Formats: sequence, C-alpha cells, structure tokens
Amino acid sequence: MISESIRERFHVGQRMVKTVLAVFTCFVIDHFRGGGNPFHSAIAAIVSMQRSVEDSWATGRQRLIATIIGGIYGILVIIFEVNVYIIPNALLRYAMLSLLLIPLIKLTVTLKQSQGVTLTTIVFLAITIANPVETGMTAAFDYARNRIIDTLLGVLIALAINAIPLDFWRFFRREKDKSRLPSDETNDS
Repeated sequence: MISESIRERFHVGQRMVKTVLAVFTCFVIDHFRGGGNPFHSAIAAIVSMQRSVEDSWATGRQRLIATIIGGIYGILVIIFEVNVYIIPNALLRYAMLSLLLIPLIKLTVTLKQSQGVTLTTIVFLAITIANPVETGMTAAFDYARNRIIDTLLGVLIALAINAIPLDFWRFFRREKDKSRLPSDETNDS
C-alpha cells in the first residue's frame, strides 16, 4: 500500500494543472498567431497564475503595466538614437543605458508601480540591447509591441483559466476517486 505521505508528496494540485494548461494554451495561440514569442506569454501566465482570480488580476495587471512602461521607454531611447545620435562606442552606449535606468526607476516609482521596477528595467534593457540601433526603429518597435502583446496574452489566459469554477476541477477528481473501489486499496503496493 502506498503511504499517505508519498501520495501527498506527489499530489498534483489544481493550481499546477491550471498553470500547465495556461502555458500550453500560450504555446498553441503563439503557434497560430506567429510573430510573437511564447516564452514571454508563458512567463506572464506562470507569474499571473495565483491562488485567486483577484490575486491573478493584481499580479497580471502589475506585470502588464511594467512591460508597457519599459517598452515605451525603450522605444523612446531607440527613437532618440536613430534620429539624433548613435553612440559609436559600445561601452559608452552601455554606460548611457545604465544611467538611463535612474529616470526609468524614478518614473516607475512615481507612477506608483514600485513592484514593477524590476520588470520595467528588464524590458527596457531587452529592447535597447537585443535590438541594436543599426537595425532601426522598426525592429525595436516590433519587439516591444510583440512583448506587450505576449504579456497581455499570458495574463488573459491565466485569468481565464483561473476563473474556471473550482467545481469544474473537482469534478475530475471526484470521478477518479469514484472509480477506486475499496478492494483497490490493497492492490496499491
């Protein structure tokens, strides 16, 4: 017979199932959508899948706002570089991008989004570093747009799946439990 502690250790909970379903849904949508990156939507879904729909909404909203702030700020820097001045030395450009984190962090905190500071700065750096100025504004804009869309998709998918009533998930568990007969307990070893 399998001990209760082993069953508890290998128990797959509803939140795990919902998270897996949300990630797979992100992959499927990206497969048919094209142009995005399922990595970003899957991360947004994982982070947004919380204990309740309300908590999922709060986390997802914060993640989306941080992505938008970092995305817009990154695009503005790329626009400046393309139209005004491209720093020819990579180390000087990295120094400038590092210093530009100060007003970005200040802006994020001023907008009362201090929990999103980390993600805001990551998105900004992803846009400005992953898209060299030489590729132009189009590549940076496309990346930022897709990053925002992917994050939005992940958040919405997590919210939709988390909003499925608990009774739906319990139905499957009850059916499985009903299928076990008392005599099955002795055959678990």
